[in-house]
Amino acid sequence: MKVFVVHDANGTISSYAIPAADMQGQLGLEPPRGQSVSEIDVPELDGIGDLRERLRHLDEALEDRRVQGGQLVPGRSGNRS
Repeated sequence: MKVFVVHDANGTISSYAIPAADMQGQLGLEPPRGQSVSEIDVPELDGIGDLRERLRHLDEALEDRRVQGGQLVPGRSGNRS
């Protein structure tokens, strides 16, 4: 499943957004100054239909990871919301 993450130049994740399944067009995610948005694939979420369960698994998948080259890699990810 594709997820949008907001992160700094070091890849430290500050927040994320899950696009709605039926959403068409672009997601209006505007990062704070000095932050970027990357679309990453989180295969751990594939097949999970329940939103609360998906969020729980996403928190676990992002724990102690950061973004590098558009992918999740091991490393401290920071606080997320």
